[in-house]
Amino acid sequence: MNFNKKLLITAISTSLLISGCNSSSSDKEPEQDPNWGWSISDPEINNPDVVNPWFDDGDAYIASIKSTAGEQVDSKGKAKNIILFVGDGMGISTITAGRILEGQMQGKLGEEHQVVFEQFPYTALSKTYNTDAQTADSAATMTAMMTGVKNRQAVLGLDENVHYNNCDDIQSHQLITALDLAKIAGKSTGVVTTTGVTHATPAGTYGYSPNRNWEYDAADIGDNDTMCVPDLAKQLIEYQHKFDNSYAGLTTTLDSGMDVILGGGRDYFLPKTGIFGGGKRDEGDLIEQWQEAYGDTGAYVSNGDELAMLTGQEKPLLGLFNDSHLDFELVREEETDQPSLADMTTAALNVLQQNDQGYFLMVEAGRIDHGHHFGLAKNALYDFMAFNRAIEAAIEMTKETQNETLIIVTADHSHTFTMAGYPKRGNDILGLVVDGNDQVVLADDGKPYTTLGYANSINGGTGFPIFIPGLGGPTDGSFDSEGRLDPSVSDSASDGYYQQALVPMLVETHAGEDVGIFATGPGAELVRGVMEQNTLFHIMEHAGNLLENAENALN
Repeated sequence: MNFNKKLLITAISTSLLISGCNSSSSDKEPEQDPNWGWSISDPEINNPDVVNPWFDDGDAYIASIKSTAGEQVDSKGKAKNIILFVGDGMGISTITAGRILEGQMQGKLGEEHQVVFEQFPYTALSKTYNTDAQTADSAATMTAMMTGVKNRQAVLGLDENVHYNNCDDIQSHQLITALDLAKIAGKSTGVVTTTGVTHATPAGTYGYSPNRNWEYDAADIGDNDTMCVPDLAKQLIEYQHKFDNSYAGLTTTLDSGMDVILGGGRDYFLPKTGIFGGGKRDEGDLIEQWQEAYGDTGAYVSNGDELAMLTGQEKPLLGLFNDSHLDFELVREEETDQPSLADMTTAALNVLQQNDQGYFLMVEAGRIDHGHHFGLAKNALYDFMAFNRAIEAAIEMTKETQNETLIIVTADHSHTFTMAGYPKRGNDILGLVVDGNDQVVLADDGKPYTTLGYANSINGGTGFPIFIPGLGGPTDGSFDSEGRLDPSVSDSASDGYYQQALVPMLVETHAGEDVGIFATGPGAELVRGVMEQNTLFHIMEHAGNLLENAENALN
């Protein structure tokens, strides 16, 4: 193994320390808080003498699968193209309920239906915990998937020696991502999301920061004197700059920046122009900067019509379709001019497929997560169905290259979303529980209940009395002084219906159970059993031979 490859591996597999788990309720503004309203307390080191080799363990796990399977597994380097689909917050209960809803909307009973990725030949479960948290945060889960190394809540692209919001010794703990390796190797790269493009999951493909909320230069920096890293919007637009300054020990010149960037979060790229207008940046117009750099060959688009008019020859492609996240699928088509996730995926592949050396594409359905956080199950499930359509579009567009295209569908974490009771077969998944005799089932309190609910949410307890921008409300709650409220007085299948919940929370929380992995194409045979989440990196690296190809490019 020569020097350059050692650098790459060292960048990813720096020795790590096992650390304690500390989280607490938050008194910060939700926008500046990790994990939708949570905050991370001061770190504690439980056992600083124990080395935690996440990268080596993941590599060894892949080697053990190959050894067990023998000659059946010969997929190293066979995936010229890699597409990673992430359903943010898409736990198993979301898949089940979403499958039933999609089937019922097609005139079926629902339970027998299969969504497109459930037909993939290889499946596994992914353990999502972070090094300091039993229940995961999206920044850390995406870091695990993209680098092969687990780390701490709310930290991006840095190993677990870096604590949330702590700027000490950042440079020694930087991690290289699968997208970085693909780009260094000469592949085209892209990120597509329904959230802002600087949000935790998309940022995990290209960015690094001790605070996932440093999405723009005016973000809250807490107790730090300054941001110790460029804000995530700047990192994305100036992607080459990452490798101008020996990032993770690497200095190289890329052929271009990110080839495709499609999603929301436009305000983080634009300067403030007044109290009630403009963007959020203190300095610089990053969209204008991008256009000056790539305007001769590339295209910047800001709505669905402009995206639809592209020929596919525009490269690179930047599309920011809303000031904040894109709207929920439930209202997107009728109330906005934003493209669908399938539209963006199609546009991205039109650009990326022009590269004979292949591509790496990450597609995120981020609003599944937000629907759950708000306690709005219908919103989450409609975005889940939009996610399925994006996957269908990708499958259709890669038919001719399916033997050299690895497609993985997974989630970063789950939610406290439940599907319960004993409803009859074919019962409206969004409705009240009705039994086999077509009778509404009553709970022990003498009132009906819905199939879908949450263990905690903004509608838990007695509810929340006011509207909170970006979060929702007001809600009536699920209980009053006399007990649980009767859900039959409202239409539980209506838009904007808050499911009943037990524990009152400003926002519904993530859940800690395993999530699914579904895969097809070369390398998919390595998806099996119950896997640590960071092993996903090693599957993609193996299938695309990313380390060796990047090494060859550096040489």
